[in-house]
Amino acid sequence: MTNENRTLKDHLEQTKDQNKEYNGDLKQLVEVQRQEIEDMRDNVQRLKADNEKQVRKAKERYEDQYRHESEKYQRDYEVLRQEMHIMQRKLGSEEQLNRELGNINRRQDDQRAQYAQSHKPDFMGADDILDADMIEWKNRIAQLSREGEEVTREVRSMMKRAPES
Repeated sequence: MTNENRTLKDHLEQTKDQNKEYNGDLKQLVEVQRQEIEDMRDNVQRLKADNEKQVRKAKERYEDQYRHESEKYQRDYEVLRQEMHIMQRKLGSEEQLNRELGNINRRQDDQRAQYAQSHKPDFMGADDILDADMIEWKNRIAQLSREGEEVTREVRSMMKRAPES
């Protein structure tokens, strides 16, 4: 029995040693696994950070491109708006010039008609026309000529001031 006991004790000792060895191996294995998990976490965090940087850079690039395009379209819009304003002013100036010329022509026609009505010579009795009436008629014709020249000068000055179309 002693032999058996010793064999059992030896076996028990061997089993304990193996158990300690296995426990040591398990602890090492667990430690290696923990280290691998930590490395994986670090890799995941680094990948997340890299991904966030790339996303941020892409977003900044997109925002810069968007801002650049917006500024470009805004500049183009402003240029077109200014050109439209200039065209509207030119059109308004031309319309104003046409109105003024029309008014001048009407005024000139009215003056001619008024003069013609008030100073019709009676050719039937031309001998009866007094010298004073003749002088007045000549003065009136000279005055109308001066007014016509004045109107012509006004038209020319308005044409110089008007923008070219």
